[in-house]
Amino acid sequence: MAFVRRQRSLDDPMIDVRLFRNPAFSAAVGTNAAVTFATAGMGAIAVQYVQLVLGIRPFTAALWMLPTVGGTIAGIAVANLVVRRVPPGIVVGAGAAVAALGFVLVATTVEVDSQVGVVIAGYTVLVAGVGMAASLVIDLIVGSAPPERSGSAAATSETAGELGAATGIAVLGSVAAAVYGDELRGGLPDGVTGPAADAATGSLGAAAAVAEELPAAAAEPLMAAARLAFTQGFTTTAAAGAVVVGVTALLAVVLLRRVRPGAAAAVEHVG
Repeated sequence: MAFVRRQRSLDDPMIDVRLFRNPAFSAAVGTNAAVTFATAGMGAIAVQYVQLVLGIRPFTAALWMLPTVGGTIAGIAVANLVVRRVPPGIVVGAGAAVAALGFVLVATTVEVDSQVGVVIAGYTVLVAGVGMAASLVIDLIVGSAPPERSGSAAATSETAGELGAATGIAVLGSVAAAVYGDELRGGLPDGVTGPAADAATGSLGAAAAVAEELPAAAAEPLMAAARLAFTQGFTTTAAAGAVVVGVTALLAVVLLRRVRPGAAAAVEHVG
């Protein structure tokens, strides 16, 4: 509250909190933050899954991620075509819904021994939806603010996206780590106890380090259990992302369906 009061008292505030009096602006900023929250958190875990669970080398994993770039481009292209006939708020909501479908595909199809193409297919659907939403939501943020505050609106949008991404990595990463630890504690093989067990349940990388110090008879079951636990954390996180983005899609359609880029809604100007 002290930050808000301080910003309201400044002639040139860091964040113009008065813009949030406009429900359309608040909804557009919230949509941007929520989508980046889910996708950034999911992306960080997906990369670890491909490399550490499926055992794909970093360079090869990067090549496998190239189709997701195409998915993003396709999403942007579709949004730019559809928005000529459909209100942008509806398109943003539809994009978020497609992203939610991508999360659901990852949550329901990915297993510990999945082919990498299964993961990439679900993730490509996800980023296609994000491309649809992201290509228009910034225009909606700027368009819902008065022209003289467009710069402040754009800065707020960028801040919301960065905050959403950082929070998503922290929160969803913590969810994945918690699920991983709980699952692995219940599946540790005999002979992995004490400090070794504590280290192994901390992360998949730590489990690999512990396995290197164990005989093969214990190392192989440990890594099998650790990969399974990490996969369960990954799919649980995808399910959480589906809920977040699905709710965001619904709210975007309801709150942004009548907002158009460049058509600034009235916001009381407080000097």
